[in-house]
Amino acid sequence: MSMKVLLRWLRNVTTMWTDVVSSSTTLQPSGYLITQTTMASINILTSNFCILQLLLSIVGNVAKRCQTITTAYHSLKKGGYIYLSCSGVSDTINSNYKQLYERDYPATQEMYTYYSRGANIDNILYSTHHFTVNEITKLLKEGGFVDVHVQEIQERSSRRPEEVANFLYAMARKP
Repeated sequence: MSMKVLLRWLRNVTTMWTDVVSSSTTLQPSGYLITQTTMASINILTSNFCILQLLLSIVGNVAKRCQTITTAYHSLKKGGYIYLSCSGVSDTINSNYKQLYERDYPATQEMYTYYSRGANIDNILYSTHHFTVNEITKLLKEGGFVDVHVQEIQERSSRRPEEVANFLYAMARKP
C-alpha cells in the first residue's frame, strides 16, 4: 500500500470517528480526542498508532487473531491507538455470504469463516473470517485496549464489487 493511500485511509477513518469520539462521555478532548486537524499534522514515522486494514479477517484462526492484537498492543506506547478495519458478518444482507459460511463451516468449524478461493473452486487461497461487532469489541478489550469504538458500514466488497457487505471500523486506545 502506498503512503498516499495509507494517509487517505487514515484520514477517512479519523473523520468517521470524530463524531463518535466527541459524543462519547468517556473520552475527553484534552486527553486523546483525535480530530481532522490533529491527524493532518501527525508525523507517520514518530506517531503512536497501529493500523490493521482487513488483516484480522485473513490472518488465520482465533489464536492468530488474538496474537495479532497482542502484538499490536505491545508495539504501542501508553496512550497509543489501534485503528482497524475488518469484514463484518453479512449473511442477512447478502445471501452469497450466507452460502459461503454454510458451505465451509464443516471444514472451518467456525461460524462466519469461509475459504476464499481462486478461479478454480478447489484452489483455496486463504480463510476469511467475518466479525460481529461484539466479537471485535471483545477481542480488543481482551487484548488490553480500552475506549473501544466499532462502527458497522455497508459497502461494496473489493473482491466482489457487484455485492454489498458489512465492514467494521474500530478504534481503541492502549491505557
